[in-house]
Amino acid sequence: MFAAEENLGIVLDIGNHTTKAGYAGDAVPKAIVPSYVGIIENPNQMDLESKDILTGDRINKYQDYMKIEQLFAEGRDKYEKIEQICKEALEKSLKITQQTHPILLSEPSIHDKEFRSALTEIMFEKLQLPAIFIVKNAALSSFASGRTTSLILDSGAYSTSAVPIQDGYVLQKSITQCNIGGEMFTDMLLSTLKSNGVYIRPHYTFNKDIKSIEDGEIGSTDFAIEEVLNIDVNPSFQEHSIKEVVRNIKEATFKVSDITFPETSYTGIQPQNYDLPDGTQIQVGTERYRIPEMLFVQGAEGVAGVAGFSGVHQMVCDAINKCDAEIRRELYGNLIVTGGNSLIGGFPDRLYKKISEINAQSMKIRIIAPQNPNDRKFSAWIGGSILASLGSFSQMWISKQDYDENGANIVERKCP
Repeated sequence: MFAAEENLGIVLDIGNHTTKAGYAGDAVPKAIVPSYVGIIENPNQMDLESKDILTGDRINKYQDYMKIEQLFAEGRDKYEKIEQICKEALEKSLKITQQTHPILLSEPSIHDKEFRSALTEIMFEKLQLPAIFIVKNAALSSFASGRTTSLILDSGAYSTSAVPIQDGYVLQKSITQCNIGGEMFTDMLLSTLKSNGVYIRPHYTFNKDIKSIEDGEIGSTDFAIEEVLNIDVNPSFQEHSIKEVVRNIKEATFKVSDITFPETSYTGIQPQNYDLPDGTQIQVGTERYRIPEMLFVQGAEGVAGVAGFSGVHQMVCDAINKCDAEIRRELYGNLIVTGGNSLIGGFPDRLYKKISEINAQSMKIRIIAPQNPNDRKFSAWIGGSILASLGSFSQMWISKQDYDENGANIVERKCP
């Protein structure tokens, strides 16, 4: 058993888009770093094996030959990327000496023995942690809402999943998952904007200076745009920079209708104005409803990786129907929505209506959607913060001594 009285536990939630870190007991994470790395690949260097890896805010600043890779994407070894991003979050953002703090880690809800064993090795062998514990992120999201039994609908950057939780444990055989996520919507919006003739200027291609302020009013500020020439831009860095702008457009304009929208109904939707970073004003039209409508449609022809998808509401019902009959009523009454896509305006209300339409058992439905956006974006981290701050949790830590004596497989015995 590890005694953690002298040093606060740290909670580390490694996500597909961002990695969150902070102290157990805090309300929100103190460090939020991108789950991306920048790799300098200079073709003029003789030693091609020697490649610098950049993390944190440095990946958003232009550097010659810098390639951007997502944490779990193909390319550089993902475990090496995980190590570097963890160091960024702990050493540079939290500014702690990780050798003195135990860390509670989140992991994907679908059990992956190889991944959690590799994660355990990184924490003890590379980061030299004194103790760790690993918990499924859906279970943590349930704890964040004060529940041990619930259905977690998590719609994030790269996937959407419906995960039943019973007494704090993930019911693995009842999970439903689909590769529909926020990044797909970002790509679709970018494609639509391009087809409409909208040019997204990456931040590194211009400098924006105040030219004049009329009548002292900020709203009438005139800006001068100075072009910046960058010769050795890696295409992945350009794409990454453009997508950051498009994500902001998406988050500011996307809405979910309260009813199913046929294509003919989109023509009456008023466009919404949006100011790009370079000062250009664009209009976001029917796509702000049409694209997120995919979350609730039957099928998604022409979209790779989502064959057989019948809407997030159907995923919820399918996951619950896979569970034992005696807990279904409790699951319907504790539907918790998390993830960035759950913040799209109108999402919880539409979800309630669609589930009500197909709920053949006529069970009482309750959608739990915290009003504070942080509670949905950081739900797994918040649940970890609550769990790791409990006095009884000190008995749960896997210590370095436990690891040395049993190897990485100890995580299978001690972490459900």
